[in-house]
Formats: sequence, C-alpha cells, structure tokens
Amino acid sequence: MRKHIVRKSLGLIVLYAVIIVGIFVIQFRSDSIIRKTIRSMRVTLVEAESTDGSAALKNQFQIAYNGIQFTGDDSNSVEYVVGDSTRKAVLKTYEETENSLSLIFDDDITITFSLSEVAANSPLIITADFPAKISYVSLITKPLTGYSFTDQKAKQAIVEGKNSSYSLLAPMLQDSRLLLLQNSKFASYRSYVKQTEFSIDAVANLAGASKAEWQNSLNTLSATIISEFMRLSQSDVSFASSLSEQTVIAYAAAMSNAGRYNEAINTVPASFTKGTKRTYQSAPFFGTLAKVAPSLEMQMENYKSMVSHALQASSCDVFTTGNIADYFVINENDPEVARVLSMPASLTNNNFTVAQAAGILHVYAVLKTAESANAEKLVPVLEPCIKKITDSCKLDNNKIRLAENDTNLSVIAAVNAGDAFIEYGTVEGMDNVEKCGYLIVNSYLSDLAGLDLRTMCEIYPIAVHDNPYYPHFAKIRDLDGTTIWAWTIARDIKITQDENRTLFVDIDFPLGLTHYVMIIGINPFRRIQIYNMDFRTDPQFEIYNSSGYVYRSSMRGLLLKSRHKSQHEIIKLYYREVAAQ
Repeated sequence: MRKHIVRKSLGLIVLYAVIIVGIFVIQFRSDSIIRKTIRSMRVTLVEAESTDGSAALKNQFQIAYNGIQFTGDDSNSVEYVVGDSTRKAVLKTYEETENSLSLIFDDDITITFSLSEVAANSPLIITADFPAKISYVSLITKPLTGYSFTDQKAKQAIVEGKNSSYSLLAPMLQDSRLLLLQNSKFASYRSYVKQTEFSIDAVANLAGASKAEWQNSLNTLSATIISEFMRLSQSDVSFASSLSEQTVIAYAAAMSNAGRYNEAINTVPASFTKGTKRTYQSAPFFGTLAKVAPSLEMQMENYKSMVSHALQASSCDVFTTGNIADYFVINENDPEVARVLSMPASLTNNNFTVAQAAGILHVYAVLKTAESANAEKLVPVLEPCIKKITDSCKLDNNKIRLAENDTNLSVIAAVNAGDAFIEYGTVEGMDNVEKCGYLIVNSYLSDLAGLDLRTMCEIYPIAVHDNPYYPHFAKIRDLDGTTIWAWTIARDIKITQDENRTLFVDIDFPLGLTHYVMIIGINPFRRIQIYNMDFRTDPQFEIYNSSGYVYRSSMRGLLLKSRHKSQHEIIKLYYREVAAQ
C-alpha cells in the first residue's frame, strides 16, 4: 500500500514537471522579442507563433528614447474614445523607415514616432492618424529608470535625469497618459534648457525665429479655422446662432485665400447672412450695402471721437484700436491726427503698456509703408516701445512667453506684440527684431489645441497680412483735396482721371466672382458706365445677376456690386457731357 502511494506521488511529480517544462518550452518557442534601434530610439515588440506556424504581432510594445518610454500591452493598452465609449486598441502591425516607426492598430489608428534630425538628441515627434469618429487616442507615457517627471502640467512635462532634461509637449497629459486629440494629433519631446535671461539678439538664431516656421504657423491657423468652422457647423446645433461677425469674416477670408471663395459664401449659415448681426465689416462678402453703410459712417465717427478723447486725456490707448492705423493714413491731413501722433513723444514718461507699445509700433509700420510723413512723429518713442515689449518677454525652453505686472498675457495680446515686432523689424530692416517677432508668434501658435474658434478668428487679422480677401480699408488716392478710399476685399483699386475729369475706377478681383465694395470720397457724377454700359442707380441692384450700384451723397459713397466678367472691372464716372468712351 505504502509503495503504491510513493509510486503514485512520483508519477504525479514527473507529470507536473513535464507540464511545467512544456509550458516553458511552448512559451519559449511561441514568443520572440523583436528589438530595433532607429538612431537613438529603442523599439521593443513581441511576436507570437500561431497554431499554423505563422508569426503574428502581439499587442505589446515599448518605445524608449532619451529618458522616456511609451508602452502598451493587454493590461495597459492604447485607448481611444468613440462618443462616450472608451475602447482598447489592438496592435496589428508596424512600419519602419530610417527615421521613424509607425504602430498600426485596429480601427484605422496609426501612431508614428519620428526623429527629425540625425543628432543623438534630435526632437522626437509623435503624430497620430485616426478616423473622425474618434475623439482622442491615448497611450501610457512614463520616464525611464533614472529619470522623473517634474513640473508636470496639462500639456507639458519636464523629464529630468542626472545630467540632462527634456520637455514633453502634448495636446493633453493625464494620468500617465499622453492624449492625441481629433483637432491636435501632434506631440513632441526634445532637449530642455531653461533660460531666464532674455535679449532680442540672443533669440535670433533659435529654430523658431524663422519666417518659414512663422508662415507654417499661419498656414496651420488658416487650415484649422476652416476645419473647425466646418466641423462645428455640422455637429453643434447652436453654432449658427452663436456665430460672431469676426468668426465669419476670418473663415470666409481663409477659405477665399485657399481658392474656395464661392464655397465660403455658400457655407455660412443663412441665419447670419440674413440676420441682424451684420455690419459694414462683412459687407464685401455678403452685400446689403445700403443697409450696412451707416455702420461704416458710424465707425469713422467713432475713430474721430477716440482721437479727440486721446488728446484730452493724453492717453495712448487709441493706438490699441483695430484699424486705427488705416484711419490715420486716410486722414493724414487732419490736424487732430497729426496731434495725436505727436502726443506719445510729448509725455513726460514713456510708461506704455505692452498693448500700447505694440499699437504704436504697428501704427508706425503702417504709416512708414504708406510713405506718410506722419510716421516721423512716432520715431522718438520707438525704442521705449521695443524695450517695453522686450522687458515683458521670458525665454523658456526656446519659447517666448510674455507677462505684464506678473500676469501672463493672453494669446491674442502676445501675438499682437509679436506681430508688431515683425512689422517694425521688416520696415526698418532690423533683422533681429523681426526674428524675435517670429519666435513670439510661433511660441503661441505652435499648438492651437487650447484655442477655440472665436479666439483663432480674432488672431487671424492680427497675424495674417497678405490675404487681400480679409475686408480692409484701402486708401486709393487724393483728388482735388479729397481722399478717396474703400472698404473692400479687392486685390487692388486704382482711380485715374482724364482731361474731361472722367474717373476710371479699376477694380482687380478674380474673374467670375462677385464682391461688394464701398468707395468713399466720390463726388456726385452725371453718368456711370460699367463694362461700357450705362447704369442707373437702383435700390434693388444687388438682386440682379450683374454689377450695379447705388450712390449715397451723404457720405459721398459709391456702393458697388462688382460681378467680374474680367479680372479688371472698369467703372467710368462722367462729370461732363462727353461722348461715351
């Protein structure tokens, strides 16, 4: 009996040993570790042998680089959100190049890790591609042994080791996860050098202080405005009712500059185009000139009142007003304009705010570009204005942040200051100031994830100057003691006069498109021709499928619908009885 028990026990021991060894053998034979090195980026994947002998990638990976790791497995997988549902992504395959590795998951999710430079401390760029139905994708992100997260914020974490520091920038960092959002699928990890000293000359050679990167920032801003406007118009039932005129104008201008003018006009909700929110500002796109023209008159009166108040209060706040520089150009012969431009230099101290300093630099650049003699009146305060903005700057991790009275400036105020540096540096040929401006703007526009559509549309006219489709004032010429100017989206408007005092108005706009323009400073005329055809004033002119006009004598305004049968539409205004030309 005892021998039987011993024999049975030995048999079980042998059986268990065989099973255990078998498990190890099977595990060893079925799983294989794939290790790859892409420059300094270390990649670990796991491949399993299926029952038919073929190899299949397991849902397990690690990407390690300069103190940080991005990982995933069945327990802590890559996650994504569809509606209110959080789902686990399954790794299916991967693709590699000399500089990058792409992890491809189910549900059309791809996460790519790429090195932008050859150097060992090259920035690591993380990008994602996934369908519109997915709100965001997240993956586990942790420091490697010997490193730790310090100063972690919602969008940035500093990774510090014994001899090196790095900065992780992402759309969102949350609970040991990096989130890539539907409207911001980009993150970066790069060397971090904290600097507290700031000088314009010192930042001129930084990577972000380039015109090319600035142009990329503006291109991204334009594209994001378009995509976000379209997304909200389709998904937000309250979008149309909450639209501001500024938002519509920026969207229409960005679309038009991308060659989508008619699409822009047709995709703005009718509740806005036919509603009561509209003023002269959106008239170049949507017309109703006679209705909104009084708002243009009112705006010019407001500018005049602001100038008078600035003189009475010795306040430089007037320089922070939008389009005030154009008012100064149009009214450069007005004695009050000359006085207000001389006022900053007459103050006993130059205690400008950042906004005032930026406004003064902007006005100077516009006046200088317009070859106005009034620009010289601001010269004595240009250096104090530059110093004020410079003193508000702090360089941190190769980005500039602006603060005033220990309070961080808003993104709009900061971009405005950076743009003032760009404009001033450009007209004065001061390369270091111009580059500093590029870096300021790039610092604030490199990540648009935290900006809503309204904010981006307020930034647009501040930062984008080369888009003629953004409604603007245009001084055309001085004639017989009167300044003729326009509110328009035309590329250019020229006015010439012949020996019979006939005016030839040449409007440059793309063939086949229709826009609206208000030309102010036009004296009453006897007769008008458009495309060599006589036209009469008609209150209903906008409903016809042709050009047309109405004249407002109270503002000496020619309110014109311009439907271009050619790129240059010529309007002739006759002041004498002469034969038609």
